[in-house]
Amino acid sequence: MIRTALPKTVDDVELDPVGEDGWRVRARTEDPQEPEAVLGFITPVGGGFEAHRLGLPQEDVACSSLQDALSMYVAEEPLPAWIRSARKDPSVGFLGEHEVVVGTPEAEGAGLLVVHIDGELAGHVVATTPIAFVAERGDLPPLVVESMDGLLALVSGLRP
Repeated sequence: MIRTALPKTVDDVELDPVGEDGWRVRARTEDPQEPEAVLGFITPVGGGFEAHRLGLPQEDVACSSLQDALSMYVAEEPLPAWIRSARKDPSVGFLGEHEVVVGTPEAEGAGLLVVHIDGELAGHVVATTPIAFVAERGDLPPLVVESMDGLLALVSGLRP
């Protein structure tokens, strides 16, 4: 059997340990003994991971986390780990004396994340390509954001 599609979500794939420092990635719904079940391999590299995809397209992708590497084996457009984490559990921190809360928007379609500073809406992280922060104030253009640290750096100059 030739694979024509990737599993739909990360819940549809499974990691099997290979040696002491890597994993075989396989489709959960397929017989683990069948070679076609293998989607690729993940290995630790430096401070991150590398996803070695088999089949078409065959490629090696550098990833910052194991979860990001795993998302390379699914059909859904993967969200970066920092966004998935903040959507699951809101991040609360302080920039100087200002409390910053980053979490899931209450309204459907309001973006990937919502950012509040001292309880006031500061803006949204939206699913553009690339992912961007859109400030609530209208005088700023959308700003590309690639990490939680990057988001905090962008909002550090904003005040509600």
